[in-house]
Amino acid sequence: MLFVFGASYTLVLFGQQERVQVEANLRLGSLPQLAGRCDKGPVDRVEWAGDQRLLFRFSTAPCRGKGSGSYPLNTEYQYLVLDLHGNVLASVRWGNPSLKYYGAGTKAEFLASGPHEIQILDDHFKSSGQVPCTDSPCSFYLAEDSSGFAVCHSPDFRNCRYYRGGDAEAASAADFPSSFPKLQGDERPLSFADARRFAIGNGETWLFDRKCHLSGVRSDGSSFSIPNPITKPKPSCFAEVSRKAPFRLLAHIEGDIELGGELPLYAYQRLVLYDVASRTPIVAWNPGLRGESLSPDGHRVAIWPGKSRDVEIEIDYIP
Repeated sequence: MLFVFGASYTLVLFGQQERVQVEANLRLGSLPQLAGRCDKGPVDRVEWAGDQRLLFRFSTAPCRGKGSGSYPLNTEYQYLVLDLHGNVLASVRWGNPSLKYYGAGTKAEFLASGPHEIQILDDHFKSSGQVPCTDSPCSFYLAEDSSGFAVCHSPDFRNCRYYRGGDAEAASAADFPSSFPKLQGDERPLSFADARRFAIGNGETWLFDRKCHLSGVRSDGSSFSIPNPITKPKPSCFAEVSRKAPFRLLAHIEGDIELGGELPLYAYQRLVLYDVASRTPIVAWNPGLRGESLSPDGHRVAIWPGKSRDVEIEIDYIP
């Protein structure tokens, strides 16, 4: 593996010069855990497991074929917890892509769906408890404020049960005001608008409309505008909110460069990091057509190619 410091690139935004530092490039192709990785199949995924650890997921053998044409023959996944130097801290194989970072304590670092239960795992993926599913199958949903989780019958979100803390103490929906905006009205499935609404730590909700214009709603129902440095966005956008105050929101927005306002020359992708308190963008940059994930403190963004034979994770740092 290779660990590289010091690279950076600059973007001028609203007349101010802001800097995004490429803190590290983790080249993981030599890790022995990747020996059974299928070359094609479900997209690799990188998420943060705290501010200093990464959770990397990929499909595992048995695979069909050899070389760049191999596809997974099963639905098993390998999960690795990595530090910022690319060292493997923990590893486990799991039968579905549901394993997520929970971070409620040393005995409840991760949650994962099992055949008939939700497993509570520690920082080495050892089981420390479970929550049974009253309806099968069931799925779990993390609270936006990281205080607990909901277990619901999938896919209509009926019969949700709520739990909080590292001990998964039984709770009610009333204990999580505004923490589950995508589960409000448990009797209906998610709508297009639900998928583009993001609960912010100060009680506000930010949302994209169908043209990817970003705006916000206060707790009293009044609305406000949010600057968008992308002048001609396409209807393709999503966002991620940091877990810790002062809160930040990372928006993924796509757009077009046009000739004469009519003929699209090429499409581009931009990441825009917002300061929630001031409702203004901190910096916008283009890391290429890759996946990204925001750290809980909002200061690091992990960038990865999605699906590639060579695994490289770029870590961008924004003060």
